[in-house]
Amino acid sequence: MIEIREASDLVIDTSELNIHQLATTITEQFSARTTPACASR
Repeated sequence: MIEIREASDLVIDTSELNIHQLATTITEQFSARTTPACASR
């Protein structure tokens, strides 16, 4: 798991988050990125 953590762009510590806080954190992190992860037509 250490290799995965080192290769990741983002690590979210979920130990103090409930499901709603986690969803908000993920939404904020990925909606703030300028490069789209995927595009649809």
